[in-house]
Amino acid sequence: MTARPDASELPEDWASALAKRGLDREAVVALVADTYGHSPAAVHPDRSDVFRAFHLTRLKDVRVAILGQDPYPHPGQANGLAFSVPEDEPTPRSLRAIYTNLRDDPANQIAQPLHGDLSAWAKNGVLLLNTALTVQDGHPGSHARRWEHFTDLVLRVLNEDCGHVAFLLWGSKAIRKATSIPIDEPPHTVIRSAHPAVWGKTKERRFMDCHPFSEANDFLRTHRLPPVAWDLPTAK
Repeated sequence: MTARPDASELPEDWASALAKRGLDREAVVALVADTYGHSPAAVHPDRSDVFRAFHLTRLKDVRVAILGQDPYPHPGQANGLAFSVPEDEPTPRSLRAIYTNLRDDPANQIAQPLHGDLSAWAKNGVLLLNTALTVQDGHPGSHARRWEHFTDLVLRVLNEDCGHVAFLLWGSKAIRKATSIPIDEPPHTVIRSAHPAVWGKTKERRFMDCHPFSEANDFLRTHRLPPVAWDLPTAK
């Protein structure tokens, strides 16, 4: 298998935009070094994948932003993209629910993906952003506060520098995160629902009752932007 490029540092386009909002580049370098160098347990994803979402989705290409919580907290699962896992890993429950939603949306009608690697979406203008970029092994939410300021600034950059972005917010944490910025509607749109893993009663629309992917594409077409191809290749 071909090794992935190192993504342990921010690419220049994102780093420059974030610096204009007050991000200290050296502080980010120190944050990464401290996170991986002083943790009492393993940290996910691998250090070389921590900024992978920003390497695969250039700032000027962002059309859709999907906001997750934090990386999968078990070995081998996290690959730097929200909800995504490496191609040879079993598909997690949340991602299976996402695939079911896509399959059942009459506007998409895509074939059931055979793996859980969402890299193709990222390369097609979909920023797969976790609100925390790292997590301690076996401890969901353990690094949420470490990354709070950083991901707040990322959302500000998307809101202020991008023309039209469809923000897909699933679950209360993602909704609170984005609405605290807040996201301007227009020029953007916010499509919100319960988290894909939630099946019971919820204050938000149930994920299974929504069509966020076709709603996002309808929004993009309205602004004469190319829709996202949500189908996934069977191999990298």
